[in-house]
Amino acid sequence: MTLIFKMIFLLTLLMQVTAVKAQIKETVIHKGDTITHSIKVKKGIYYFENNDSLTPSLIINGDNITIDFNGAIIKGSKNMKEPDKFSGVGIIIKKGKDIIVKNAIVNGFKVAVMAKN
Repeated sequence: MTLIFKMIFLLTLLMQVTAVKAQIKETVIHKGDTITHSIKVKKGIYYFENNDSLTPSLIINGDNITIDFNGAIIKGSKNMKEPDKFSGVGIIIKKGKDIIVKNAIVNGFKVAVMAKN
């Protein structure tokens, strides 16, 4: 009877740990954020307007980082009819290795994603 109780307890504990891992917190991003660890971005439309050519909207810096944008849209300009007037950089990867950017839609910038070093 004790062995069965222990097995049921361990199985219940394992299911709770799995459920906690499945509930990844979604992060709301803001213009000028520096991302230094893996995150899942809360799905939505983010407007990061009025960028000059030297200031990126988001900075990624570090090693072994995965950013799941979860289908989020990052817009630099609301005026999609005049792409020659787009400016700035949407996302810049400053330095690091093994960086994954996935499920992102980036538009309205002169450069959507730039990687350095």
